[in-house]
Amino acid sequence: MILALAAGVHFAVALTQQPIVRADSTYASAALRAAVERASIVNRTVPRALAAYRAHVESEIAIVGHKPDGVEGAVQIEQTANEVTWWRDGSYEQRVQGYRARMLGPSVSLLSNLRFAWTVPSLYGNRISLFFGRDTARSRDSTRSQRAPYRAVHPFATDREAYYKYTGGETATRVRVNGRLVTVIRVHVEPSRAPPPSVVVFSGDVDVDADRSHIVRMRGRFLATTPNTSLRQRILATALQGVGYVELVNAEVSEQFWLPAYQRVELQATTMFSETRGVFRIISRFREYEINPATSHLMASADSIGDTLVVRPHRLTWAPADSLARYGGAFGKWERANGDETSRTNANDFDDIAPANLRASGPPVLRPQVRRFNEFFRFDRVEGAYTGYGAELKLRDAAPGVTMRGNAGWAWEEKTIRGTLEAELARGRWQTTLRGARTLAHTNDFTSVFDVGATITALFGTDDYDYVDRRSLSLGLAREVARGQSVIRLQSGWGSDHAEIRRVRNAPLSKRDTFRLNRPVTAGDYWRTAASLDWNPSVTGEFLETGVGASAHYERGDGGLRWQRAEARFTARQNVGEITLAARVDGAITSAGAPPQQLLELGGTGSLDGYSYKSFVGDRAALARGLVYYTLPLFRSPIRIFRYLIPGLSPAPGLGISAGWSDVTSVTARELDIVYGAGSWRSTDGTRATLTAGVRLFGGAISVGVARPLDHRARWRGVVLAGSW
Repeated sequence: MILALAAGVHFAVALTQQPIVRADSTYASAALRAAVERASIVNRTVPRALAAYRAHVESEIAIVGHKPDGVEGAVQIEQTANEVTWWRDGSYEQRVQGYRARMLGPSVSLLSNLRFAWTVPSLYGNRISLFFGRDTARSRDSTRSQRAPYRAVHPFATDREAYYKYTGGETATRVRVNGRLVTVIRVHVEPSRAPPPSVVVFSGDVDVDADRSHIVRMRGRFLATTPNTSLRQRILATALQGVGYVELVNAEVSEQFWLPAYQRVELQATTMFSETRGVFRIISRFREYEINPATSHLMASADSIGDTLVVRPHRLTWAPADSLARYGGAFGKWERANGDETSRTNANDFDDIAPANLRASGPPVLRPQVRRFNEFFRFDRVEGAYTGYGAELKLRDAAPGVTMRGNAGWAWEEKTIRGTLEAELARGRWQTTLRGARTLAHTNDFTSVFDVGATITALFGTDDYDYVDRRSLSLGLAREVARGQSVIRLQSGWGSDHAEIRRVRNAPLSKRDTFRLNRPVTAGDYWRTAASLDWNPSVTGEFLETGVGASAHYERGDGGLRWQRAEARFTARQNVGEITLAARVDGAITSAGAPPQQLLELGGTGSLDGYSYKSFVGDRAALARGLVYYTLPLFRSPIRIFRYLIPGLSPAPGLGISAGWSDVTSVTARELDIVYGAGSWRSTDGTRATLTAGVRLFGGAISVGVARPLDHRARWRGVVLAGSW
């Protein structure tokens, strides 16, 4: 999955060489030249009265999966409370005083990739001190920490004309900064040539106070030339496309200095194996400034110090482990709940300043790509190994909004070709899709939004899915409503289901017959019509997004196979201090006599823990799950293993409960007796429930505990789970 890949990509990947065209003219107008010159004079030198500052910074660092429809889900969120100290000569120290994490699965800490201070201390000077400086606190770590620092050329530097061209500046708008209305002009900056090696340049917009020429905001990308690209780097660049964005917002402090208030640094990565973007996001907020603290080691006059023309070392240090664990309790205060910053942002926020090949306009773009990893490789008991690939063609200016994509592959054990071909037209909030496919669909119920069946788990002996060979040709229509908070979808088209059999008896490394038989399927053709509504689709219950979400779905089949089916889902997740509350309720009903692949089945991990795989069946079913746990103020400090960090143990005792119910009408019961055999199936005969008690570790990534059914006498059994539930 792209999320795991993105977590291991260093921010330097985003600093790849971009196509840069030499400018015909440096400034679009004489007025713009004058405005940039004024801003350069005001911002190139630190104000005389500012010798140093100290501030508190709260940062949220997250890995997010971003789907093409804009829906995002966070799988890892780490939060730090920091004290930062900046001195006029450019020296900077960021000290981590508090740390906590929430994770969906085992992973290294994102701080493993942040060897230096990740906040930008100032936008004054000829060079911008980013997160590329050498960290003297880790001088003995490796050659990585000894490499030459990057130097970001400020758009308003004295030598700016050797690097940049400027447009815009004609339109003024008013924004509110710290309660004061400020008139702002926007200057668009583009590199005029490829920068020399190890020199970083800016591409984007700079908002400048029209009256006093102070920088209010910088928003765009930092670019660099990568020298001596190795074969490994070229292969990585082909498989992985990374783009880095920044938004740096200043605010007026002490009514005379413009210093950092809000910073967002984001790496977005896409691969040839998935259309889901992996997003590495850091959001930081500054507060409680102290100007020229008494402990400053630089209290000389401004004239003897100079300004920040040189990139100085940026130290990243940590408070003792016991202090980190007690932050937010014995001392310190978290200003925001874990996940709040991430849930308020979206990767699409930067679409307007994306590289040319990622924008909606421009010449057609053809890219080798599959939509999901399972279209590239999967292994299951029906197909054996499946390998395939695909491509996507965006026509852009040739036919605005039109995208064509397809994939095809070969099931080696089944000796069958499967694939998909579709054409999409996007106009405003409307999206129309024509799709033809032959797929191996699974029939499991109440699964997660990303669940597409076995991909690699069957390689290790687990294939908890049942399959149907499905051919389809359909037309779909979707529309965003309520500013993207809801999506309505309509779909209609021909379909045909065919039964499948188990062709693989065991995992490759096992000699035992471990894979179960595939469940019965009634074959036939039908015309399928469906309608669905997703409200707040980012809150799915399986991810770390907080809030409330819901969905409703109705479909019917007419023709050789006939059925009606309606289902609904409610999800909620909330953090109250160190307490996490999560709930999910699913319910569905199918028409009497529906084909077996449309019936509802419960049982097994994630469906009804404590019972075996698909123990219960019905044409009406509901499943409710709840979870609560409290993270203790103990052992929160990240653990170093060689050169990597993993989140602290962070023990969190908690309780989970799942309850399921299914029922069968008399008509469906007779059909089940024919398909499965009399006495070989059962409904829940009331509500079945399972209680789980245990301790979540490593930010919730792993749960260790015991579980037992509540509806009958049974022994407690040990459980080890990874993931949300």
